[in-house]
Amino acid sequence: MELRQIRYFLKAKELLNFTEAANHLFISQSTLSQQVKQLEDELGIPLFNRIGKRITLTEAGAVFSEYAEKSLLKSQEGFLALRDLKDLKTGELTIGVTYGMRSTLIEALIRFSVEYPGVRVNIVF
Repeated sequence: MELRQIRYFLKAKELLNFTEAANHLFISQSTLSQQVKQLEDELGIPLFNRIGKRITLTEAGAVFSEYAEKSLLKSQEGFLALRDLKDLKTGELTIGVTYGMRSTLIEALIRFSVEYPGVRVNIVF
């Protein structure tokens, strides 16, 4: 199961039309249909009833959609957390220092804290 498949499934669920969902996702309708079918095959149960060009959500699709939405949200939160960590907007820095080095370290820590206020600094003597 891939996040892309979950996004495709959720858009199809929202619009109840594979062609419209594909247009919103800037992909072909056949790509969307194929990815949703692969997801259904992996799960072992249909997520949509296909009636001609119309689709409706199955009971399994309704149940799965709740978890799919949570999974997509959590993956986005994880991406943002990693981006913040990379940009030093968050995280933790632990520094080991001797008592004799404290005065030298204080000025540098003040500058660091001003520039990176979201990073927690731990000092171990």
